[in-house]
Amino acid sequence: MIIDSHAHIGNMVVLNLSVGKVLRSMERCGVDFSLVSSIESTEYYKPHKRLPFFLRRSTLRVCKKTVRAVKRHPDKLGALLWIQTGRKIPVERLSRFIEKNRRYIYGIKIHPYRSEVAPDDPRMEPVYELAKRFGLPVAAHTGDMACAQTALLFNAAKAHPDVKFIAVHMDLESGNKEAIDLIAQLPNLYGDTTWVPVRSTLYAVQTCGSQKILFGTDNPIDGETHMEFNRAGQRSLCQEYFHEFRDMVSPEDYDCVCILRGGGAASDLQGFESYPLATNVAQFPIPVLTGIGHERDDTVIDFVAHTRLKTPTAVAAFLIDRATEELEHLAMLGRDIYNNVSERLHEERTRYENAARRLQLNIAQSNQLGRE
Repeated sequence: MIIDSHAHIGNMVVLNLSVGKVLRSMERCGVDFSLVSSIESTEYYKPHKRLPFFLRRSTLRVCKKTVRAVKRHPDKLGALLWIQTGRKIPVERLSRFIEKNRRYIYGIKIHPYRSEVAPDDPRMEPVYELAKRFGLPVAAHTGDMACAQTALLFNAAKAHPDVKFIAVHMDLESGNKEAIDLIAQLPNLYGDTTWVPVRSTLYAVQTCGSQKILFGTDNPIDGETHMEFNRAGQRSLCQEYFHEFRDMVSPEDYDCVCILRGGGAASDLQGFESYPLATNVAQFPIPVLTGIGHERDDTVIDFVAHTRLKTPTAVAAFLIDRATEELEHLAMLGRDIYNNVSERLHEERTRYENAARRLQLNIAQSNQLGRE
């Protein structure tokens, strides 16, 4: 199953990113699910150039429009609420809206480049409080300008350990190494591959672990063929991820895949009843463990998974128990090797000492015979 963590909808100046374009592009390239945010929350169209008043839209209006689009395609799209941070944040109204539509909302989007507010700016605190309250990750554009660097998102993530943060682009067009090294340092800081060269992503996987790197595309910024060709007609970077990157990452690097979810309403389990997801789970080359988080409810992927467990905690306990068993087995083998080697060395030492005594005795007898 392919999930695009970074797609867009909305109209802004020359960009017309319709839901239809997103869905058609997904179908063309086999993407199963996309998280979308609306570009209509843009505050600055270029550095220090605020969008004209007549083009501005309120945060709540844009969020409502995003969720309306997602509700029509809940099996294909999820909402990232792009919150404008350069203006007053309507916290209470957003809270009520999120609570009412939580099942369609997968995260919060902030854009330091388009709002010119750094992730560690005190004005961001209401956003992080919302994220913490509703258990939502915060996806942040990184790169392009000083206030949008991953180092500043690192500061925010460090100050809010209960919130998960995603460094979208991992510092766009920077080489990505510094951003990746920062992501590796915090358990609640993740990376996104949008416009990131595959070699940098490979380094990110090796440094941070694949569980901390999300696949993203910016679809459909370059139109319906965004994931196939860029505007110049050249092969899209996404194609490298769909093809070459698969060969760069060996399945032997991983022992299993865990699909986890903690708590929530039974209606939220709909996403786990997907036929494409179930097919991928059933045919996956390494074991898939499920811990969906419900004691009474079953999903399709529970039935096709290699090992089915009820909760994320149960999955963790299962893995710890298996690892403990393997460690104990290795320790036992180590003791057996030590004992066998020690015994063999003792036997060889005894044999050597006996041979040495016989040799000395033979030499003494030979010397005696020689004197006689």
